[in-house]
Amino acid sequence: MLAGLALRDNDTAAALRQLDESVKVPSGEKVTYGYNSRWDSVAVELLKRGERESVARFLERVSALTEPWLRDRLTKDAAAIRAGRMPGFYQNKVTPRPWDQVNQVFR
Repeated sequence: MLAGLALRDNDTAAALRQLDESVKVPSGEKVTYGYNSRWDSVAVELLKRGERESVARFLERVSALTEPWLRDRLTKDAAAIRAGRMPGFYQNKVTPRPWDQVNQVFR
């Protein structure tokens, strides 16, 4: 959340620091990064700003702390970023979907 606030203030360096801090947990602890987490929105914005290696490193560090179902996905996404390909979470965040337009009509 703090990294997202830093990005809102256009402070990329602070966002990267907050991202690094978010994965500093005591040894043996696990972190839950699920559907309600904002890590993917922060990562997308950082990728748009050219922070490919920083995001890939974050994904690898998170993958060591998270649930097995997410670990493999994060590792593959980090590899995709380093290979110059769009990771799955990025595509999910930036691709418009028909139901997004429908939801806007009802707001």
